[in-house]
Amino acid sequence: MVSTEEEFDPLSLLGPPPIMSSENKVKVEEEERSLYFLLRFHKSNVENVQARIGKYPDEVKKKEGRYDSLPLHTALMYRASVEVVLLLINVYPEAARVDKALHHAIEWKRSKRDNLLSVVKALLDVYPEGVKERYNGRLPLTRSLQMGGTDDEVLALLAAYPQAAEQVDSSDSDNDPDAESETLQEGDPLLSLLGNKPAKVAPSLPLHYAIIEMRSQKVLNALLDAYPDAAKEKNPQTGNLPLHDALEDALKRQEAEEVILLLLNAYPQAAKEKMKDGRLPIEVCAKNKASDGLMLALYKADPKSRVEGLLPLGRVLTDGSSDDVVLDVLQAYPEAAKDTFSTKSDVRILPLHIAHEDECSDKVKKALLDAYPGAEEEENPFKTTLRLHKLLEDSAPDDDVLDLINNYPDAVGKRGRDGRRPLHIAVHKASQDVITTLFHKYPQAAKERMEDGRLPIEVCAENYVSEDLMLSLLEIDMPVSIEDGTPIEHCGSWFSCVSSNTDGATGAVRRILSMSDGGGGFGNRINALAEVRDDQGRTALSLAAIGPRVEINKYLLFCGRYKLFDGPPEHRTATSVILRAQDVGVRSDYGYIFDMADEDGNGKLERKELKAIAISIGLNPDLFLKGSDDGSTLSKETFVDICMQQLGDGPREVVIKLMKNKDQWERECNARMKNILHSKYVVSALSNVPSEDVIAKAVERGEGGLTTIVTNYLNDITLGKYAFVMDAAGRNLHQIFFQEQPNIDAVRVILKQVFEAVNHLHEEKLMHGDIKMGNIMRFRIDNKLRLIDLDASARIDLFDEQSCAGAKFSSAILPPEMIEKIETDQVQGFLKYWKVQNDKDLKKKVAPKIYLEQGIVKAHYVVKSFRTDEEGKPVEEGLPYKLVHASESIDLWSLGVLAFTLLTGEPLIPSTRDDDCASGAAMHILHSWGTQPEVLIELSRKIADDFAFDLVWKLLQKEPEKRPRVASLLKEHPFFNPRIFHPQSMDAMLFEDVLERRSSIFENLLFYGRYKLIYGPPEHRSQTSVVFRAHDLDQQADYGVTFDKADKNEDGNLDLKELKRIASSIGLDPALLLKGSDAISKEEFVGICKRQLGDGPREVVIKLMQKKNQWDRECNARKENSLNQKYVVTAQPVIPPEDDIANAKGRGDGGLNVIVEKFLKDIKLGNYVIVMPAADRNLHEIFHQEQPNIDAVRDMLTQVFEAVKHLHEEKLMHGDIKMGNIMRFRIDNRLCLIDLDASARIVPRGGDDETFAGVKFSSAILPPEMIEKIETDQIDDFNAYWEGEEDEVLIEKVAPKIYKEPGKLKSHYVVKSFSTDEEGKPVDTGLLPYRLVRASENIDLWSLGVLAFTLLTGEKLIPSTRDDDCASGADMHLLHSWGTQPEVLSDLYKKITDDAARDLVMQLLKSKPEERPTVAALLAKHPFFNQKNLAIISQFNERLKDFGETLQSQAKQLEKMNANILVIKQLSYKNQSELLRTRHVLLKGIFEATEVRTPTTFIILNNVLPTAVDPSDEETKNKILEIIAREDGSGVSMKTKQATLTATAEGVEIDLEGDLKEYRDQFGDRIKWAKAIKNIGTNFAAGNIDEAFDNIKDGIKDLIVGNEMYLYLIDDLTGDPVQAEGWPIPITTPSDVVPTLLPLMQLGMIGLSFYTGTAGMARLFGYPLPKVPKAWSKGAQE
Repeated sequence: MVSTEEEFDPLSLLGPPPIMSSENKVKVEEEERSLYFLLRFHKSNVENVQARIGKYPDEVKKKEGRYDSLPLHTALMYRASVEVVLLLINVYPEAARVDKALHHAIEWKRSKRDNLLSVVKALLDVYPEGVKERYNGRLPLTRSLQMGGTDDEVLALLAAYPQAAEQVDSSDSDNDPDAESETLQEGDPLLSLLGNKPAKVAPSLPLHYAIIEMRSQKVLNALLDAYPDAAKEKNPQTGNLPLHDALEDALKRQEAEEVILLLLNAYPQAAKEKMKDGRLPIEVCAKNKASDGLMLALYKADPKSRVEGLLPLGRVLTDGSSDDVVLDVLQAYPEAAKDTFSTKSDVRILPLHIAHEDECSDKVKKALLDAYPGAEEEENPFKTTLRLHKLLEDSAPDDDVLDLINNYPDAVGKRGRDGRRPLHIAVHKASQDVITTLFHKYPQAAKERMEDGRLPIEVCAENYVSEDLMLSLLEIDMPVSIEDGTPIEHCGSWFSCVSSNTDGATGAVRRILSMSDGGGGFGNRINALAEVRDDQGRTALSLAAIGPRVEINKYLLFCGRYKLFDGPPEHRTATSVILRAQDVGVRSDYGYIFDMADEDGNGKLERKELKAIAISIGLNPDLFLKGSDDGSTLSKETFVDICMQQLGDGPREVVIKLMKNKDQWERECNARMKNILHSKYVVSALSNVPSEDVIAKAVERGEGGLTTIVTNYLNDITLGKYAFVMDAAGRNLHQIFFQEQPNIDAVRVILKQVFEAVNHLHEEKLMHGDIKMGNIMRFRIDNKLRLIDLDASARIDLFDEQSCAGAKFSSAILPPEMIEKIETDQVQGFLKYWKVQNDKDLKKKVAPKIYLEQGIVKAHYVVKSFRTDEEGKPVEEGLPYKLVHASESIDLWSLGVLAFTLLTGEPLIPSTRDDDCASGAAMHILHSWGTQPEVLIELSRKIADDFAFDLVWKLLQKEPEKRPRVASLLKEHPFFNPRIFHPQSMDAMLFEDVLERRSSIFENLLFYGRYKLIYGPPEHRSQTSVVFRAHDLDQQADYGVTFDKADKNEDGNLDLKELKRIASSIGLDPALLLKGSDAISKEEFVGICKRQLGDGPREVVIKLMQKKNQWDRECNARKENSLNQKYVVTAQPVIPPEDDIANAKGRGDGGLNVIVEKFLKDIKLGNYVIVMPAADRNLHEIFHQEQPNIDAVRDMLTQVFEAVKHLHEEKLMHGDIKMGNIMRFRIDNRLCLIDLDASARIVPRGGDDETFAGVKFSSAILPPEMIEKIETDQIDDFNAYWEGEEDEVLIEKVAPKIYKEPGKLKSHYVVKSFSTDEEGKPVDTGLLPYRLVRASENIDLWSLGVLAFTLLTGEKLIPSTRDDDCASGADMHLLHSWGTQPEVLSDLYKKITDDAARDLVMQLLKSKPEERPTVAALLAKHPFFNQKNLAIISQFNERLKDFGETLQSQAKQLEKMNANILVIKQLSYKNQSELLRTRHVLLKGIFEATEVRTPTTFIILNNVLPTAVDPSDEETKNKILEIIAREDGSGVSMKTKQATLTATAEGVEIDLEGDLKEYRDQFGDRIKWAKAIKNIGTNFAAGNIDEAFDNIKDGIKDLIVGNEMYLYLIDDLTGDPVQAEGWPIPITTPSDVVPTLLPLMQLGMIGLSFYTGTAGMARLFGYPLPKVPKAWSKGAQE
C-alpha cells in the first residue's frame, strides 16, 4: 500500500522496465519528444512544456496514452506542477470543459494542494458549469470536502454553486439526469485513483462530510447559511444528526464547543433526540466535562430529558453549578421543581429536598419554593428513610444505624438519590453487624450489582468478612438447582466467592458444599458447580483460588486426587464396593520415569531395570521388550511411545476398592507385600496412593461426589474405609462369557491364561481361595486375563495350622471338603459363635442352609468358615467342625467349576449372583458329591468335547489329593495341548506370533473404509449375529459445523425442532441438550456434545446379521415407527449395502480376518449390518456387577417399562425383552432397548396384515400361550415343516423338548414359532400342530414379569441357558402348566420380599394374557412405581397380617353367631318373662360395656352417614329402645323412635318410622355393599382369592359413581363408623382412588363381618339396628 503522504511514482505500478530490442529504440526516442511523455513521466517543467507546445501546438488537443486523455488531464492525473497546469489551461481552455477537468484537479493528492486554489479558480473561470457536474455521483464541493481541500477551496466551490450545499451524493439517474454520462466506466482515468473499484456512494450532504472531516467553523457556518435545514437531516452513514456527529468527534476538534453551539443553534431540537448509541447530547457533554456555557445551552434546549435518572435541574443542583446556572435552568423548565429529583431512587425526592440536604443558597431554595410551593408540605425522605444512607455514608455508630432500621424498616430496601441501596454503601464502610442486618432485612440487594459493576459479596471478600456472612450472601445466589443440578438464573456470586482466597470465602465454599452443620448440601451437585461458566465462558473450577479450590476438590475429587465416575459402582458385594475413577494426581511424565529407572545412565533400560518400575506403571516388562531392537534393552523413545500407547497421556484410569472388613483388606495387602507376584498374572496394587487414614476420612466425608454415588446407588450398604487402588480393567470374565460367548477355542485360551495365573500363585505358595468369573479381569494393554481379589487368599504351608481356607468364600465354587453337615442340636451353638459379628450380611452368608425332602428337614449345611482375631488368626473355639488347611486343591476345584460353566453355559451348582449356593439342596449336592451317580452323569453329558470333559472330571474329584496340579495340567493335558493329539492343527504359540506381526497392519486398516475395529473378542455374539465395537472415523465430529448446518434460521440458537433434525446423527436426546430451556446456543451445544460424546472419533457397535428377515424386521421397526432414542437405541441412517459388506468381509477389512481367526472360527458372519452408538453396559452386566438394591431395581424397571410403553404406543411388540437386550449409555445413565429383530406390529385381529409372535424367541422368557404341548404322532409333521431350514442352530432351537417323570416320557413341548417367506410373512403349509399367536402387548408384559422376578430375587424364573432358552423339557412343562401348580408359584413368589414388587410380578405373570395389565396402567398407578400408593399399603400391612392369621377363629365365631340368631327365632312363651325381667340389665350392656379400640377397618360410601345418637342419661336410653313382649306370647318387639323390629318364629319384621324414612333411598345401596362384602368374605374364607377379587370388581363397580365419595374409619369392636373431627374424608376422584383401596377395604370388611355379623354390617351402612348384645345371645342360648 502506497502512503498517502509521500510522493507517488506511477512507474512503480508498472514494475521494472522491459528490455527493449534495438528496433524499438527509435520509437521510444520519438515518444520521449512528445508532450504526453513529458507530462506522463514527470519531465515537464514550464520551459519544456512551453517549448514542446511552441514546436507542436496541436499536441495540446491530442488525446494519447492509456486513458486516451488530453494533455491537461494527463497533467492533472500525473501531478504536474501548478504552473504547467495553468499554462495548459491558458493554451487550450476548451480542455477544461471536457472529461471532468475540475474533478481531476480536486482529486490531486493532499500534499500537492498548496497552490490548487489557483487551478480551481482558473478552471471555474473557463468553465463555470463544471462546478455542477457529478463524477461518480458526487459534486466537486463534496469531493473537495472529502479530499482535504482547503477552506478557501471549499468556500470558492460553494460560492460558485451554493445549491450544492443541499444536494446529496447519488449515482441514481432519478436524482441525477447526467448520471449515465457521469458513471465511471471501466478504463476511466479516475478509477486509477480509486484502486480500479467504483466507489460506493452514500447519499450524504456536504455538511455531513464537513463534520466528519472536522472542517472549520467557518466552512460549517457557510454550509449552514447556504442550506440551514442541513442541521436537521441525519447522516445516512452514521445515523446521527450533524450535532450528534460533532459530539462524537468533540475531543478531536480545536473549536469543538463553538461548532457544537453553532449546530445546536441551527437545530435546537437535536438536543432532545438520542444519538445512534442511545445517549443524549447532554450525556456526552457531561461525560466530557463541557463548559458551563455549553451545558447551559443544552439544558435550555432540552430541560425535560433525564440523564442517568436526573433532570437538568437535578444535575446543576448536585454538580456544583453556580446559582445563576441553576436559576436559568429552573426558569427554562419551572415544572422541574415538582418532579422527582432522580428516577434512580425508590422514594420521591424533590429538588427542594436536595437543596436543603446539600445546603444550597437561600436564593436557590426560594426560587424552588416559588416554583412549587407545595414542596414544603411533602415529606422530606432525608429526614426518614434516606437518612439511613447518610448515616452509612458518614460511618455513623452501629447503634444509630440499627435504631434507624428499627424505626424505618423499609429503609433497608430503598435506593438513595444516587440509586444505591443501603447494603451497597455498607459493604464499603459499615461493620459486619450492620452488613449482616441489612442483608437479612433485604437479601435481594446481595444479588444486585453496584455502581462499579461488582456484587456485594466481592467487596465483602476483599474486606475479609466472616464466613457466616459470606455464606449468607452466597446461599441466595447459587448457579445450579440443589434438586437436580440444572443451571438456574443467578448473578455470579458463586464465581466471586470461589475466586477469592480469603478465609471467609473459603469457609463459605466449604459450608455451602457441606451436607451437615447447617451447610447448603451443594456437594451433591459438585460436578455441575465446578463446570458452570461465567459470562466469559470460564468454568468456576478454573477461576477458583487456592482455598476454595481445595474445598471444591474435596467433593469433586476423592482424597483430593481421584475423579470418581458419576454413575453406578463398577462392582459391589456385601463387603466391598469398587468405584471407577481418574487419578488426576498422576499425569505421568514417562520420560522422567525412564530417567529415574536408568540407574547406569546408558540411555537404555535392561530387563532388570524394567522390572523395577513394572509395578509403578502397571505394565508387563515383556510387553516393552517385544518392541525393542535386540529383545533385551529398550530405548527411552520406545519406552515413552509404548507407555503413551498403552496408558494414554491423560489422567490414569483406576478402580478404588473400598472394603468393610479389615482382616480381608489385610489379607489382600499381605498377599502382595509378602509374595513376589508378577503383574502379568495378578493385578498389581498401585503404589504412592493416599494413606489409610486419608482414605477413611474421605469416605466419612463423602469426598469427590462419593456422597452422591451413595445416595443414588448405594443407600443400602455401608462403605468400607479400607481401600485398594488398581489400574482399571476392560472386562471381567463374567462379562466376556455372557457378551462375547466364547467358543471352545476361545475357552481354551481363556482357561490357559487363568491356569497360568493360578500356577504362578501356587509357585509362590499362595492359595487364591475365591477363583470365579468376577475375580478374573482382562486388560486392553495386552488382552490378557489377570486375577484380582486376594482377600480370601492364604499361605500354602502344611506346618502352619493357622493358614486355613474359608475366611472369605463363595460357597457354590467350594469343594466338598469345605461343606459341613451339622446336627440340629449344633445349630444354636454355631449361631452363637457368629453372634459377636456385627456384619448382618456376613451372618446371613454363614447361616445354616436347610435341606428338605418332601417338606421334612433332613439336614443343615454350613461352610467351614471362621472368624479371625485381631492378629488375623482363626478363632476355632465354638465351631462344630475342624478347619480346612489352605491348599492348592481348593483352587483346583474352583477351576473345575469355572471350566464347567465356560464349557456348558450353565453353573455347576444352582447359585446366587454372588456365587453362593442358592439353597440347602445345592449344598447337599456338594456335600454328597460322588454319591449321586445320576447327577454326575447328567453333568458330564453337557460337555461335548472329550478333552474338556476329562479336564473338568479330574478337577472335580471329591478327594482333594486326586486333583492334579495346575502345572501338570498345563504341560500335559490334551485340552491345553491339542497338537499332541492333532498334528495337523496350528501351534498356538506360532499363531500368537502371527497375530503380533500383523498387528501393525491391522491398526491401519478400516472396515468399510470408515470403521476402525477395536481388536479383541466381539462385543457380543449369538448364533445368528456378531456385534463388534469400533471407532467411526467419519464421525470425528466438528460439533460447530453440525450446529451451523442445523441452524436454518441463522439466529445463533437451535430450538427443539432444529435439534430433532440432527438427533439421530449425534445420538443425544434433544431434551438432554435443552434442559428445560427453549433453545441452546452454539457454545453450549458444542460443550455438551464434547462432554457427552468426546472430542475424538465416535465409538459405535457394528452388528452383522446372518438372517435377512431378522435384519428386515430390525430396520423396518425403526423406519416405519417414530421411535424415540430416549427409549430405543438408534441406528445410523446410512446403512452400507449388502454387497459392500460382503466384499469388506471377504477382504477381512479393518483386521476383521484377524478377529475372526482368533475368536470366531466357529461362526459364519452375516452380510446385513446395523450400526449403533456404543453403550456402556447391558442390564445383565449391571445386575451382576453393580448388584442393584430394591430402589435401584425400581429405577431400572421404571426406565424399561417406559421404553416398552413407548413401543406399545407406536403399536410395536418387542418380542424379546431380556437383560441382554437392554443397554445403558453414559450420556444420561438411562436404559434403552435394542434388538428389534423379534419385533412385530400390533394390529387388530383378523386384518390382512395380521402379525404373529415367535419368529425369533428366547423360550425361557415367553408366556404360557407361546408354549405348545404336542402329541407323539404330531412330531413328524412338525419336523417336516422345518425340513427345508438350513440353519442347524435354529433347527436345534425349535426342536421338541421331552418332558419326563421318573423315567417315563410324559410329553413333548415346542415354542409356537414359524418360518417366513421372502416377504417376511409366515409360511403356512398346514403341518404346524398349533395356531400362531398374534403379536400383542401381552407377550412383552410376561417378559417384563420374568425380568422383574430376576432383578428382584437374583434368580431365574425358569432354569435357562445363557441364551435365555429353556434348559429342558421340564422347564417348558412348567411354563405350559403355569398356574396349575399353586405350591410352585407360591414358592417362587415368596422369594420376592417387597409386597408391592411381589404384586407387580404376580400381575404380569398371569397365565391368561387378557388379565395382564398394560404397561401404562402399571406405571401410572401401581404402588411399586408410585410410592404414595405404596405408603398406604404399608400403613395397613400389619393389620392385614393379623386378619390373615385369625381367619379360622373368626369363621368359627361367625358360625356361633348364626346359631345365636336361630335360638332367638325359636324363643317360646316361657322365655318371654325371663326376657322382660332382664330388660334393664341388657340395656346397660348395650351402652356401658363398650370398649374403646383403635379402628383398623375402613369403608368408602356414596353419601354421608346419618349422625350417630349419643344418649347421655338413663331416661334417654330407655326411650331409645323398648323391648315389648306380645300379649299373645308369639314374639318380642324392640322399638325405637325410628323403627320397630319384631322377632317371631316366622322371622324378623322391620317397620320404619319417623326420621328413618329419609334413609330409605340409601338403604338399597348399603345392602348391595353388604351383600357384595358377604360374598367376598365367603370366597376369601374358602380360599377362592381370584373369585373374591372378581366379585369386588363386578359387584361394586356400579356403586363407584358420582364425583365424590366418603371414607369412614370403622370401630372393629362395635362396627360403628367413627364420628370425629375430620371424618369422613371426602374423595374427589373416586374413579382413580377407590379401585386402589378396594383390596384393603375388602380385607378389613371381611374381618369386621366376621366379628359383628350381618346385623352389625347393616347397621354400619346406615340402617340403625342395634347389635344383639353378647350377654343377651348367651342367655338366650342357655
